Amino acid sequence: MKDRLCGCSFIHPQRSLEQGLETVQRLGFSNVDIGVGGGNSHFDAIAVAQSPQAFADEVRRAADKFELTINECFLLNFGPPINTPDLKARNETLALFRNLARGAKQAGFKSILLIAGPTHTELGQAASQELAAEALIPLVEVCSENNLQLNLEADFESCVSTPEATAALCQQVPGLGLTLDYSHFICQGIEPERIEVLHPYTRHIHIRQAAPGQIVAEVDQGTIDFAQVTSQLARSGYNGLYCIEYLSFGSEDITFQQSEKRTLAMRDEMKHHLAGLKE
Repeated sequence: MKDRLCGCSFIHPQRSLEQGLETVQRLGFSNVDIGVGGGNSHFDAIAVAQSPQAFADEVRRAADKFELTINECFLLNFGPPINTPDLKARNETLALFRNLARGAKQAGFKSILLIAGPTHTELGQAASQELAAEALIPLVEVCSENNLQLNLEADFESCVSTPEATAALCQQVPGLGLTLDYSHFICQGIEPERIEVLHPYTRHIHIRQAAPGQIVAEVDQGTIDFAQVTSQLARSGYNGLYCIEYLSFGSEDITFQQSEKRTLAMRDEMKHHLAGLKE
């Protein structure tokens, strides 16, 4: 069976790209998602867009050094949310994204991850989702031009915080895929059965345990049935990677140790579930 597990370079904060990739290799992964945006990223997203070839060269060299296959570029946004009502800011995002996508292609990424942006109080959920769709359509086109997949993570704080809203956005934006993360829905008390509507749009998946009220739970204490999830995803035709995403944000060593212990336990559980699937 091909290796379908993936690590993330951004497990720990304030680490260089090489340090992040060394951790991924040490934890036993051969595929990697790389943090370009977010609190634990190795890069400034705007700087990457301004020097895309230098970014590509650095990523390729580091991945080759640690013998890792590059998978997803974890971007989120360039600061302003994707669905900002400010047209000038959306146009700036598009220009930055064009450059970053060229760098991602040269580096060997397969996909880029974004989030849709919040529900703007003055606009409401529906209008905020419409703005996200309007912004995402040209970004999908840019990815297509660069042989990349654009994936959305349905963050629980975003304008698409429910499976139904997320599915509707995917229908509004042809070609948009999902990096599905059950924890963002489970922490809200959403039943797993409702999340299955998103399986046809899923191009990548983040794995960690969660429970109602807890977006992160211990591997043996969460409520997600990952045996059921992997089985249902297989039935829907999903044959992509499963990225273990237990992150640490503190500065104490025990925090780092806990995140790595959880990562290893979740890795081993997912190996078991995936081994049970028919090729």
